[in-house]
Amino acid sequence: MPESINYWPLLGVATVIAGFALRRNPVLVVVIAGVVSALAAGIRVPDLLALLGQTFVENRTLLLFLLTLPVIGLLEHYGLREHARNWISGFRGLTLTRFQVAYLGLRQLLSMIGLTHVAGHPQTVRP
Repeated sequence: MPESINYWPLLGVATVIAGFALRRNPVLVVVIAGVVSALAAGIRVPDLLALLGQTFVENRTLLLFLLTLPVIGLLEHYGLREHARNWISGFRGLTLTRFQVAYLGLRQLLSMIGLTHVAGHPQTVRP
């Protein structure tokens, strides 16, 4: 007799669709969908919590990325863009040649002390 396939864990997909259709908080919807899928698959609650804890510890760098988003939001809220605009407008006499010489000089100074990856392409594309 062929083994029957358990389709109940797919309730998590339906939970995601319903949560997004109702415009709920995406993080909350995904977490609830994961819990629904796990419970429908027969995973016990202690095992589910252990899996969540293990995954959290293994992906700490993702958490660091997520923690920077509120900081950026606070900086934007308190006028980071306006302060940057005012600071940059103070460079009226700066020509492209002077800017490039100063930039390349700074990179040379930083590379002399071993900081070779500072002010590289990813850092200078979006300040």
